[in-house]
Amino acid sequence: MAKEISTDEDGIKMIETLLPKLRIKELHHDKLKGIGKYVAKHKVQELFNELLVNILTTRPKDVKGTIVNLLKKVNKKISPENKEVIWDFGSNYLEIGDFETLFDTYDVLGVHHIPVSYMVDALAVVGVPEAKQLVEIKYPEILEEGHVNKVTFLYIIEEEHRKSGFAFKLDDNSK
Repeated sequence: MAKEISTDEDGIKMIETLLPKLRIKELHHDKLKGIGKYVAKHKVQELFNELLVNILTTRPKDVKGTIVNLLKKVNKKISPENKEVIWDFGSNYLEIGDFETLFDTYDVLGVHHIPVSYMVDALAVVGVPEAKQLVEIKYPEILEEGHVNKVTFLYIIEEEHRKSGFAFKLDDNSK
């Protein structure tokens, strides 16, 4: 079974990957690793990704005003399961219909179930980190079966997508 990677380890790995490319002196490495931990722990990258996706999707005339309004609406929540930050913008950007379409895309034969590897791929596609490890740890019974039906797929992908902190509400007045 795969080991769960902590948020701090994610931040350190991210920085350690960048350090050789940036050619930063070793004396600054510890400070940069601390920055990486902070960014990972507080899900700063996810917050900015959601803001960027919203801006690119809605293409508002007033970009700055839209960002300010989104930031006023966002709630910082802590996941009860893993104590990680979840940025809640009001409702999921991807809705159940999107997940149904994703399942139907994988279910090319129309047999109403797909291989677990397809669900792992779908989780990764919607931004759930460490999807394979997540399935191995949280859903071992699905691995044993080797396939997943649509109802189970929808439950898992919606739940894990939400827990990963991917959520914002499109502002109808922003276009």
